[in-house]
Amino acid sequence: MSKDLNKKFFKVPLLIATAVFSISMIFLWVVHYSEMNRAIIFIGGGYAIMCFAFLIFQIAAFVRAHVVYDEDIEGIKMKVFEVEKDELKKAL
Repeated sequence: MSKDLNKKFFKVPLLIATAVFSISMIFLWVVHYSEMNRAIIFIGGGYAIMCFAFLIFQIAAFVRAHVVYDEDIEGIKMKVFEVEKDELKKAL
């Protein structure tokens, strides 16, 4: 059950992000294709691929952070929250 849930949580945001990114890129390139020269096409295409790879990495990291529980990481988060709470008390 847990494995199926992890796969489902990863697929839904990945599909949404892929669809939005693809539609945006297609719209941008189709509308302005006649205005572009070869260098802009290669640079823009390379940048689009890098952005897409970063988007996939961000989604994978987000899903992993919310689905996989790691006691060490959660302990560090709690220490950060405690320090922030102490700083907030000092400021008020």
